[in-house]
Amino acid sequence: PYRDDDAVMNRVCPGRDPNAQVKPDSDDDVEVVCMVPDLLTTRGEAIAMRRLAEERGWQRIIVVTWRYHVPRTRFVFRQCYSDRPGAAVMVAVPRSYDFSIPQWELTYAYQFAGFAKAAILGDCA
Repeated sequence: PYRDDDAVMNRVCPGRDPNAQVKPDSDDDVEVVCMVPDLLTTRGEAIAMRRLAEERGWQRIIVVTWRYHVPRTRFVFRQCYSDRPGAAVMVAVPRSYDFSIPQWELTYAYQFAGFAKAAILGDCA
């Protein structure tokens, strides 16, 4: 769920469309799966990954997200992907954030609201 002009996504997934596309990377035998989840939320991403993992027999996935988003992502993926320990490994994007105090306040308020929403919605079963 990135903007059409996102440079990184356009480099990794050229010609993105809303349907899942599988594109092997010939350089290092890594398969890149480009898709847009039905729900453009962390919950939607977790549901889409559960479906993909079931189709492909994956036992473990690595989820890369922003450092401040890791706790909520872990919570949602336990609800909607798998609650097995180690089934979804969270990794933070290695970067520093040059946010102002108001930007940090907004970021954490958004994450708190997301936690509350996830708790209210409950498991995806």
